[in-house]
Amino acid sequence: MANVGVVGLGNIGGAIAQNLVTDGHAVTVSDLDEVRVKAIEGATPARSVAELAKAVDVTFTSLPDPSTVTAVAAEWAANAPPGAVLCDLSTTLPESNQAIAAQLAASGHHFIEAPLSGGAIGAKNRGL
Repeated sequence: MANVGVVGLGNIGGAIAQNLVTDGHAVTVSDLDEVRVKAIEGATPARSVAELAKAVDVTFTSLPDPSTVTAVAAEWAANAPPGAVLCDLSTTLPESNQAIAAQLAASGHHFIEAPLSGGAIGAKNRGL
């Protein structure tokens, strides 16, 4: 069982977080919308990305735009332990991801760029 974090609990991130909980993982979640956080039954809510980063080994992000991903990655990197992994599932720009990867490598972290296709139905049905 892994300690996993999910930041961004929209249609895709929320479904992924709920599936991880269902599979028995210890999941910590963060979103600006408290209703979305409470909707993930069995997950531990984090008050911030910083709090989440300190509690997990691997963090998935599913965020709306490159600037949000960049901001979340910076807060995460300032708080995650060395060796932690940030896996971004968002649709972003190559330049943004290259900059994030360099920043995280410099701080002793790992970055995985993994944009998804399949939408909300694919996420809910584990078909991404």
